Amino acid sequence: MRQIYAGMLITLSGNYVNGSIADTQFARQTGSAACVYHKQFYEKKCGVRQLNHRGIVCDGKILLDPVLTGIDNLGACSAQNGTVALFSFGNYKIGGSGRHGVNNATAYGEFFKRTICPHIKGRSAYETEAEKVCSVWWVSTHARLRAYYPDEVPETIDSYNKGMRSFYEDRANCGHVNYIDVFNMTASLIKTTDPSESSPLSYDQVHWGMEVNLIKAQIIISALSS
Repeated sequence: MRQIYAGMLITLSGNYVNGSIADTQFARQTGSAACVYHKQFYEKKCGVRQLNHRGIVCDGKILLDPVLTGIDNLGACSAQNGTVALFSFGNYKIGGSGRHGVNNATAYGEFFKRTICPHIKGRSAYETEAEKVCSVWWVSTHARLRAYYPDEVPETIDSYNKGMRSFYEDRANCGHVNYIDVFNMTASLIKTTDPSESSPLSYDQVHWGMEVNLIKAQIIISALSS
């Protein structure tokens, strides 16, 4: 989501040089001057701390905020009319030992039923046409160029995304949650592109860089506008 946020901020600001990077003393002191173009997506050197956390775009009409802390924030978004909330998880363990839950739709579905879903359902219960006030969108995870663990192989991630789509399409699980797919685009890129061309699009073979995240931004904007 950090990378998607950066792609959205760059796209809507029109600043491809450093549109996702903060112009603050802290950011400058921690090397933000080097975070230009594709380097804006190098999470190890240009990460959350260098990110512009208050992106005002479209002549001040839209505020972008990477709410990257706390899964219960989705329940508060109705406080501001016209809010759109995008969220996604998958490649992180959820309690237990080892890598419990990683890319496991069943485990994540049960986790969300206990955490995020009550907030989303609660909001919908007291607002008429709640999705127009605060629309909530699940964004699929992406295909990976390299699997570092058995639960990161293409078949597992494909199954995870299909399972999460089914989970959110059943409104009994989590209320009104829309769905955006970026997995198929990234999976197709890997399948149809020579590794010598696709590999440079990721600095670590896991996170995609500027080019792919700008495409993700276009997919998201298209979904929101439709």
